[in-house]
Amino acid sequence: EEHFLGGEITKKWNTFLCNYTHTYEIEVGLSSSGTEFRKPAVFKAVERVNKYVKKSYKSQHMTKEEAIRIMSHVLDCANIICLESDTAALEEAAGDANTAEEALAFFDHIKLINV
Repeated sequence: EEHFLGGEITKKWNTFLCNYTHTYEIEVGLSSSGTEFRKPAVFKAVERVNKYVKKSYKSQHMTKEEAIRIMSHVLDCANIICLESDTAALEEAAGDANTAEEALAFFDHIKLINV
């Protein structure tokens, strides 16, 4: 799926979607599919930030470079959180972020360290 910022963000966005969503076929009744989310609080926080960044960028309240910087950090954080096992406190904090600004602040508090 192409992300509105394109390029590297599209790759990170698709990794995020693959990590957090699982679609399966429902066998009972009408044929349809269901989607299951891993760590839904984190997933929703990323969606809130993405919507906020998209709206800010489209209305020219944010430069493309700033939008890319924000989304790159948010998606890096989310993709790492998904792979970690002891994330209950992070998931709770993400769930407490009710607005896009709060979700952005949540991700801003996460510092990624290369080891």
